[in-house]
Amino acid sequence: MLFNRRNRKLSRAQREARPHGGRQDPNIPPRALARVTNTVGSSLDHGILALMKSTQAMPRKRDLRRLRGQTEQTWTLYARRGFFERPYSFHSDPVPDFEPRSRAATMYGVPYEILDYPSEYRGDEDDPAWLEWRKLKRNRIAHAYVMKHRDPYRPWVVCIHGLGTGSAYMDFPAFHVPRLYYSLGFNVALPVLPLHGPRRDRGIPRGALLTYDLMRSVHGIRQSVWDVRRLIRWIRAHGAPKIGVLGISMGAYATSLVAGLEDVDVAIAGIPLVDVPELIDYHCPPKLKRRVDRFDVLGERTREIYKLVSAETLAPVIPRERCFMFAGRSDQITPPAQATKLWRAWNQPKVKWFDGGHISFFYNRGVDEYVENALKTMLT
Repeated sequence: MLFNRRNRKLSRAQREARPHGGRQDPNIPPRALARVTNTVGSSLDHGILALMKSTQAMPRKRDLRRLRGQTEQTWTLYARRGFFERPYSFHSDPVPDFEPRSRAATMYGVPYEILDYPSEYRGDEDDPAWLEWRKLKRNRIAHAYVMKHRDPYRPWVVCIHGLGTGSAYMDFPAFHVPRLYYSLGFNVALPVLPLHGPRRDRGIPRGALLTYDLMRSVHGIRQSVWDVRRLIRWIRAHGAPKIGVLGISMGAYATSLVAGLEDVDVAIAGIPLVDVPELIDYHCPPKLKRRVDRFDVLGERTREIYKLVSAETLAPVIPRERCFMFAGRSDQITPPAQATKLWRAWNQPKVKWFDGGHISFFYNRGVDEYVENALKTMLT
């Protein structure tokens, strides 16, 4: 298998924690196996968190004061527009009236296409956060990496990446793209989220889609959903019989919102995020948390605004039988409480809980099989 992550060189602890042929190693008691797996997963998560925090500027008092004022302005505008009474109206229906520019590329010898096309996402001219957001020039062009069979009428899988990635060399292995294409026979599209990959202006750090600048992040989330839906509609307009959406982490967040707005054939959310204010509060250092609480930037106004971009508000338009989830029991980045929230919002669909942290799914055979079975069941 191309990009077979199961054959990567693992540490001794990781090798001991892996299931053997789908069975537990008879030499390791089940509880010890889970304990080792969770410990390894948690350690990886803490390393990723440290890296993410090192690239993010911590807000100062004046930043929080500005954010507080911007939040009040945004809440007042959205209330006047009636979005809180009609949350679905916050998300306009995109029209797939574009023909992308296509470029050939290869990744480790595997050929694929890069599609470029205008995003055409628009905010409200009275929204101060939108006035800042639209200055990001590279973000105006949407991108997607595509592997397409000569038969365009095969089912499609749209894979939505996590925070800080958005490049083919990272996302192809994460989603087993060659396996989805060659072995399972799907057409595959990987949209690039705003402020990621080629959409990131110089000086914009990785992970800038989700920061303490919470009103700007609302536009990042809203545009993510717009861009993915526009790509899905373009794929459908070109004859796709079935379309599935598979997202991990931040991509699972986008997947959960897409499932509330588009009639896709299957939605799979892995290691999901669902409540942004709660997650930021969870990771907030004590000193910063005192400042955040003082300026009330995670208060009721912020939480009402974020309900407009939450699966807890936008119930899925597809039945529970077409929704699937997987999550890590010791996830340190998007803790299990986030997955539980989505599970309830999705009316308690099938969920695969695995021993390990946020990154542990990458080498978990049970997760691979769970995802592949869901895709094959719903798309073939």
